[in-house]
Amino acid sequence: MNTKLKPLWQQLEITNDTFAAVINPPENYFEMLDGNVTQQRNLPGLNAGRFDLIHIFIADASLVKDQIMESLFSLTPWGIIWVSWKTDSPKTANSVNQEIIKKTAKVLGLSAEFTLTIHDGWNTMKLIPKTS
Repeated sequence: MNTKLKPLWQQLEITNDTFAAVINPPENYFEMLDGNVTQQRNLPGLNAGRFDLIHIFIADASLVKDQIMESLFSLTPWGIIWVSWKTDSPKTANSVNQEIIKKTAKVLGLSAEFTLTIHDGWNTMKLIPKTS
């Protein structure tokens, strides 16, 4: 099935029953979701409990490990972390890319599942806890 035909909220596996946190989202995040996920309009911080889904937007490669690690403490055992980065920004020494996220995920015991292009200039990678 072509995921491009699905709205972003479906591609990210968000439902009205998903307890989700979004960290550093762009201003147009809910427009990007392209749907009516009404309960997601409230953006709790990571200290609000354990989440089924955490969506992190990261602009600086030096923050990748810390932000993913912090998210792990707030993730349910069956949870998903989506890590998003800008792909249309000028490349610098601190640019986030897919390889940095994959390597960090491996070190932290996460499996990097796949990458999606989610919106103009944004990619996201799905990370899940590795099963034993």
